[in-house]
Amino acid sequence: MVIPSIGINSFLGDSGRGTGPGLRVGLLAGSRLAERFSLNLGLAFDKVNVDGPDASSLVFDLGLAPLIHFPQEKFEIVAGPILGSFVGHASVGSGTFESSSWTYGWTVGANAGVVVPVGTKVRVGGLLNFMLRNPLKACTTFMGQDVCQKDSVPSQKVLALTAAAMF
Repeated sequence: MVIPSIGINSFLGDSGRGTGPGLRVGLLAGSRLAERFSLNLGLAFDKVNVDGPDASSLVFDLGLAPLIHFPQEKFEIVAGPILGSFVGHASVGSGTFESSSWTYGWTVGANAGVVVPVGTKVRVGGLLNFMLRNPLKACTTFMGQDVCQKDSVPSQKVLALTAAAMF
C-alpha cells in the first residue's frame, strides 16, 4: 500500500510565531496486515514559511505510522498514531550575517483521513495530520561560532492538511 500526499502545514502555539502556512509533502508506504490494519513507514517533508527576508526552514520526519481502516459502504476512514524522529535546518540572513541552525529529536502524533474509491484499487481523499516534535539537540552557527543546547529547546506543534491517494 502506498499513500502519497501533498498539502499545507501550520505551526501552532509559540512554535508558530513568525511563520505562515507552508508546503507539506508526505508518503505512507507499507502493507495491509489484515482488512482493518496496515503497518506503514511515514515520511513527511515540511517547507516552513518563515516571516522575514532571506529566511528559510525545512523539516524532514521519518516514523512508524500504522493505520486502522474503517471501511464503509462508499468511503473508508483511516486513523492511527505516529512515532518517529525528525531533523530540521533553518537559515536567516546572508553573507557575513548569515545564521544557520539544525535540530533533531523525536516525534509523536496522529493521522486521520477519509478516502473514496475511484477505481478497483485506487482511492483518493484527504489526511489530517498532527505532530508534536520534541527536540533533543539544537545547534546554531553564527560568524563561524557553534552554539548547541540540549535543555529547554521548545517543542513544535504542527498541523497539516493534505490531499492523498491510496494505491
